[in-house]
Amino acid sequence: MSEENNDPLSADVGDKELTKMPLLPADRLLRFEIRKPVTAPTKKDPAKNMLTIPCHLVEDTRGTDGAVVHKGFPIFMRYTVTPTEERSAKQIAADIGRLCQALGIKGVKVIDIINDPKTHLDGKIFDAKTRIVPEKDGYPESNTLNPVPLA
Repeated sequence: MSEENNDPLSADVGDKELTKMPLLPADRLLRFEIRKPVTAPTKKDPAKNMLTIPCHLVEDTRGTDGAVVHKGFPIFMRYTVTPTEERSAKQIAADIGRLCQALGIKGVKVIDIINDPKTHLDGKIFDAKTRIVPEKDGYPESNTLNPVPLA
């Protein structure tokens, strides 16, 4: 195979392998840094708000395929933060509370985290266990994080 064939910039844009994202193994305890979290209306329903938290790997690790996943690779944690029939305010508070416990945040109201996530979350480092979400509705397998509360 020639060197040009191994160059991702020489790949055909229609090649599905080109857009395949790295997948981290399940149940790995890794460290992440939060960068630029934001609360914004969802695309499906602008009356509902979503807290999106980009969590970036703090150090290189190996993916499920054995390739290096580099420091800075993002995994997005998303929380619907508008109470609905499916998600109560109590469930939302529990989700945000677990994250804040992993970050060591105390003395802040859940609504303050939701309304101004950048002030309270940006730059914070935490440990989380990785999980794999199976392929669903045309979306490929992906990772999600389970923050580990500080001891």
